[in-house]
This record gives sequence, C-alpha cells and structure tokens, in this order.
Amino acid sequence: MQASVPNTKQRLDAVDALRGFAILAIMLLHSIEHFNFYVFPDASLQPAWLTTLDGYIWDTLFFLFGGKGYAIFALLF
Repeated sequence: MQASVPNTKQRLDAVDALRGFAILAIMLLHSIEHFNFYVFPDASLQPAWLTTLDGYIWDTLFFLFGGKGYAIFALLF
C-alpha cells in the first residue's frame, strides 16, 4: 500500500483574491492619473456643495486605495 503524498503545489485562494483586488486598485488609480480625470471643470459652473462633496469623495478614494493597493501587492509577492 502506498503512502499518500500531500500536494505541495496547492494554491491559496484567499491570497490570489487579495492579489487580484490589489491589482485592481492599482489599475484604477493609474487610469485616473493616466486619463487626466483629476482636472475639474470651472468651480463657478457648479454649486459650492457639489465642489465640497467632490473633494471629500476624491480624498477618501485615494486614502482607501492609494497606498494600500501598492502595499498589499508588494506583501503578497
């Protein structure tokens, strides 16, 4: 009777999923910077509350995805 040898090339799905999310975050940030989406229209053409809200959303997204995407990607490789 042969002893079963464990499969040593088994992949961890959670690590692959985290790596995929990190790559997605990096790609989204690069697309914003590459396609010049950070140029805003003239502030006099839109209400002040919309300009403020836009700034909060912009800062929040870069805080959540900016450094963390690169850090997770670097740690998983």
